[in-house]
Amino acid sequence: MVSTRSKMQQASISEFFEKNKHFLGFDTLNRSIITATKESVDNSLDACEEARLLPDIHIEIRKVKGKSDELVMISQDNGPGIPPDSITKVFGSLLFGSRFHTIRQTRGQQGIGITGVVMYSQLTTGKKTRVISKVKQEATAVYVDIGLDTKKNKAISSNRKRNHWFNSDGEIIEHGVKVQAHMKAKYQRGKQSVHQYLRMTSIVNPHASLSLIVYDEDGAVIDEGDWPRVTDVLPHPVKEIRPHPHGQEIGSFQRFLRDSVERKMTSFLRHNFSGVSMRAAREILLKSEIDESRKPGSITAPEAQAMLVAF
Repeated sequence: MVSTRSKMQQASISEFFEKNKHFLGFDTLNRSIITATKESVDNSLDACEEARLLPDIHIEIRKVKGKSDELVMISQDNGPGIPPDSITKVFGSLLFGSRFHTIRQTRGQQGIGITGVVMYSQLTTGKKTRVISKVKQEATAVYVDIGLDTKKNKAISSNRKRNHWFNSDGEIIEHGVKVQAHMKAKYQRGKQSVHQYLRMTSIVNPHASLSLIVYDEDGAVIDEGDWPRVTDVLPHPVKEIRPHPHGQEIGSFQRFLRDSVERKMTSFLRHNFSGVSMRAAREILLKSEIDESRKPGSITAPEAQAMLVAF
């Protein structure tokens, strides 16, 4: 009997999503353009709010002439911009972001969304995504085309240059980001549409100004919308919080113990979890029958389980 060896290979996170793009929201042509718009708008809103800027976000969608179900989505905001060294990582690396390891209420969390748009654009049209980014501290904006190497989960950049960035009135744009992506998608009106999504987004974000314009393949406007802000008051800044003991599971709790640099268990509990005072820490350790002078790294699995019960 001839034995055959199976070819076992490890797939990268980018390769996985390339073959399972429906997990990212790109499951139908109608939904794909909504997903791409949502990811761009979410990024813009988060960036503006973190920089304490009132968001101005414009979405433009164009049908490509002579191409069936191919659209160009252009999003532009007045956010703080992305530092030049981070542009390729933000748009060309899945799971790259600043919020994954923190607990705070933001729209984007995993660092997947906008890179998914770049990947979907490349997968369905073979074209790279054009990004323009301008930060206030620099005189010129960065122009770059970004694709994705799915095997290495790294960006492929080209045509990188620096130049001034002007608006339609010929004025220099001080800061912001513009994204232009080609993709297989279909624009439709009604309840399940980009227009409806932006309208609903404007309701829950009254401090943001949103606008939309959609062109057919001949350049005629087929849909548009304008939702100006109704307040100049920004939401309160989002603060990072520590995890609460009640939300812990044994695996993540053991990792906390292993990675801790605290010298005593009382310090570990007080500095790593919310709502744990010195008195509460001592009560937890007393119920768990653990000496408070123990180092976190020395706690065994049964002792960790006893602490979870004490929580």
